[in-house]
Amino acid sequence: MRIFLTVFCACLVLQFSAFAQGSPTDTTNVANAITTADENTAAVDTSYSEFKIDISDNNKRWLIKVNLLNLAAGITNIGVEYSFKNKFSVDIPVTYSPYTISRTYKLRTLSIQPELRWWLNTQLAGHFFGFHTHLAYYNVALNKNNRYQDKNGNTPLFGFGFSYGYALYSNEKWNFEFTLGIGYAHLNYDVFYNVSNGAEHQTKTKNYWGLTKAGITLSYKLKNKNHD
Repeated sequence: MRIFLTVFCACLVLQFSAFAQGSPTDTTNVANAITTADENTAAVDTSYSEFKIDISDNNKRWLIKVNLLNLAAGITNIGVEYSFKNKFSVDIPVTYSPYTISRTYKLRTLSIQPELRWWLNTQLAGHFFGFHTHLAYYNVALNKNNRYQDKNGNTPLFGFGFSYGYALYSNEKWNFEFTLGIGYAHLNYDVFYNVSNGAEHQTKTKNYWGLTKAGITLSYKLKNKNHD
């Protein structure tokens, strides 16, 4: 059985410098010069602290995402991604597809595939590598012969994988993302004849190594009030 499992880090350098200069010309101005220098230093330190906080907030963004490959296969899905560090983000796609397309073709699933991403250059744009895990309930038929369902309807597949992707920066709001991942999944499933009320005729356990993630994803960036 072949199951396509679609079931789920911006190098930023902060530099700030301040220069304060005093040049008292006689002993009567020494005290005033020292006081002025102290005040200037305090002001610089304060602005520096505020600047760092602002930059840190700007690194935090939310994206709403839809995997177009899943949609093309008849699987409804939605995902979110949150960037929380200069080079890292977390991607959480969820699929929920309860309907049957036809007797000979169905991809009914409820799945989640969270992924930690490390971006090579710009956050949420360009190349990234990821580590994902997955958990999925499924009821799948790809031809007229057999239907595959997680054992007793309550034994989800689980596993992990590694992925590579590229986010194509479109504009300030929209991105296209291309992703491919490989890894491992453990399956324990029942096999039914693919007819109406078809009887169960096998139970299998499988350790799968191969494709675990694939996507062409459209992303929308939510407004960051500290940045936009």
